[in-house]
Amino acid sequence: MMTGINYSMKAQAIKFLSAFVEIVFDNSDNRIPVDKEEVRLRRTIGLKKDEYFLDGKHITKTEVMNLLESAGFSRSNPYYVVQQGKIASLTLMKDSERLDLLKEIGGTRVYEERRRESLKIMQETGNKRKQIIQVVQYLDERLKELDEEKEELRKYQQLDKQRKSLEYTIYDKELHDARQKLLEVEESRSKISEKSAKMYNEVLNAHEESRDLEKVLKDLTKEVQALNKEKEAAEKQQTEAIKKQAELELDVKDMLERFSGNIQAKDDAIKQLDILQKEIQDSQKELNKISPIYDEHLSKEKDITKRIMEREKQLSILYQKQGRATQFSSKAARDKWLQKEIDDLQRVLSSNLAQ
Repeated sequence: MMTGINYSMKAQAIKFLSAFVEIVFDNSDNRIPVDKEEVRLRRTIGLKKDEYFLDGKHITKTEVMNLLESAGFSRSNPYYVVQQGKIASLTLMKDSERLDLLKEIGGTRVYEERRRESLKIMQETGNKRKQIIQVVQYLDERLKELDEEKEELRKYQQLDKQRKSLEYTIYDKELHDARQKLLEVEESRSKISEKSAKMYNEVLNAHEESRDLEKVLKDLTKEVQALNKEKEAAEKQQTEAIKKQAELELDVKDMLERFSGNIQAKDDAIKQLDILQKEIQDSQKELNKISPIYDEHLSKEKDITKRIMEREKQLSILYQKQGRATQFSSKAARDKWLQKEIDDLQRVLSSNLAQ
């Protein structure tokens, strides 16, 4: 069957780069499962490679071994070459050993090994088949469960869609109501802001008027103080004049008693008395002249004080109104407080009427 062996080597200097061995088989009996009468098997060995070629086509080592075993060349059958002394050992074999040898040469041993391996593989395949059947059954059951869950999911999605639609409708209505309430609150807040601004302006005006009145009051107070000083000076002069008059009267009396006979002294005393009386009259006239002015300024002071008190009262009322504007958090709270005040006033009025 083997017709020849070709050997070739390529070398550079001393080192070998590659070498190959090629065997040509006569396959006219189709022992090798290749549709050719001549089969070439080559092995090429290089520095970093070891390759097999079948008729110029690259094949693996496993494929080469399978191909040779299918042709009857088995690695477990070492009798293709008869070694020296092997025949003598064969003649001395026992019958059981010869039977094993015949099985080995005939390939029966390889067949039995392959058969055992095949049976083992078939058994493993059967076990795997059973496992696969169990898995398939489990998958079928699981698919049924998934179909049921899918139907439940479809119903759930449908109901969830309806729930979301209802929630959206409710939320939209609540949003509309909230926006409406917000508009009402904004309008109320705007009105309160306008009212508060108006009250603030009134407070500012009241402050301005109060400052003006205080300024006028200060001026009038200064004038009253000046008039008081003038009045005190006039009263002091009047007191001194009266005192002086009394002293002069006493002096005149003494002089009259002492110099009753002296007419000239009497006339002088009378003249001095007239002068003092004239001074007293002048002081009285000046006092009478100052008193109306003092009374007028005093009346003005009282009037201005009264106006200041009225302004302060008005300012307090405005502050109370301004405080009430920010006191209540809502219209309902304000109405509740007003109703309570009305009820209290009605109770007081009823109590007064009953008395």
